[in-house]
Order: sequence, then structure tokens, then C-alpha cells
Amino acid sequence: QTSNQELASANRRLSDFIEHKQQQFSLSATNLDVVLDVLRYIPCALIGLDQSTHVSFINEKAVELFNTNQIILGEGLKRVIPVLYEHLVNVPENESKELIVGNKKLNFYWATMDVSSTVLDKIMILKEAFE
Repeated sequence: QTSNQELASANRRLSDFIEHKQQQFSLSATNLDVVLDVLRYIPCALIGLDQSTHVSFINEKAVELFNTNQIILGEGLKRVIPVLYEHLVNVPENESKELIVGNKKLNFYWATMDVSSTVLDKIMILKEAFE
């Protein structure tokens, strides 16, 4: 009888633990969705690159700015947006540089991500320059 009570108690604790972990997972998934929505629709163009300068992430503003509806994640930046590749190569990290795209004047900036990831190595930010 004592063993059955201990087993029932252990099952309750395990059930509570699993429920708690499921709630944490659900909150994390919701937070991730919120962050992705913010990154997609922030009013700056964002482009994430992997270590080989292939596009890993591109938000809506960047698609609109470069008229790149056909970009497939994993394509090389040099091929799909050569002007950005040239800036990436020629502008030092963490230094802002003016860039003209179409009739828009933009501030271009790039940085290496501080986290070790095989998916995202660099982030490029392009923001309209207001005079």
C-alpha cells in the first residue's frame, strides 16, 4: 500500500512537471512567433547571412526595397543582390555607409552575430536616411 501511495505521488509530480514544461514550451513558441513577426515587419530592411554569405533571412522591407520576390533562402548574396555584397566586402563591420537604392537614400550597416550558429552569421540592416 505504501509503495502504491509513493508511486501515485511520483506520478502526480511527473504529471505536474510535464504540464509545466508544456506550458513553458507553448510560451516559448508564442514568443518566437512574436519575435519573427517583429523582424519580418520592422520598418528597416534586414537580411541575415550564413557563413558563406548565403541569404538565411530576409524581411518584408528588404523584399520590397530590392524588389526581390523571387529570392530563395540559401541563395548567394553576390548573385541575388550584388550591390549589398559589394558593401559587405568593402564597408568595415559596425561602420555605417550611405547607399542609394532606386530613389531611396539608405544607411547600410552590418555586424557579425555574437552567437555561434550555422544558420545566421551576419546581419545587414538598411534604414532610410532622413535629412
